[in-house]
Amino acid sequence: MSANNDQVGGSHYKAALQHWDLVWVLGLDYYVGQATKYVSRWRLKNGLQDLLKAEHFLRKYLELVANWRDHGTKDPALQHAFQGMLGNPVPPFFPTTPLDQVARVLDLFFEGQPHLSREDRDIIATLCTARGFRAVSHARDMLWLVIADEKKLQQKNSPQSSAEPGSGYVNQGGKEDETRL
Repeated sequence: MSANNDQVGGSHYKAALQHWDLVWVLGLDYYVGQATKYVSRWRLKNGLQDLLKAEHFLRKYLELVANWRDHGTKDPALQHAFQGMLGNPVPPFFPTTPLDQVARVLDLFFEGQPHLSREDRDIIATLCTARGFRAVSHARDMLWLVIADEKKLQQKNSPQSSAEPGSGYVNQGGKEDETRL
């Protein structure tokens, strides 16, 4: 049996071209792969939490790229990881798959993801075609707009605080509440 036919936990992965196939075919880096995973599933699984996870991965990714761009890192934990890579003229952070191939793969992926909004698709497409720091930053900005909209929606749909005092209310002076007498 194919791994694509055997989902462990949940039922949110049903498309012919799964997210992990997208990551493999396009050669996406770990951080972008994680961000696109969370953006592609947030409406089916963990909502706002998945959007925030996607943003967290992009924030780390942008930190790494900025450190690379500055020819090193001040983070001692990353200094060892960057050792030997700094002489490489092409940073390994951006995919090299030709853009026409990326577009075809994205079309196949999006066919199996009818739950994705236009904004979700734009974020994923921007990340999969990003060839520089600014493009990834732009995708992160787009993601922040979706996060802000989702937060507003959650606030709008959350139960409003009641005008009536709760059970822990203590009248601290002033006129007695006649309804409680």
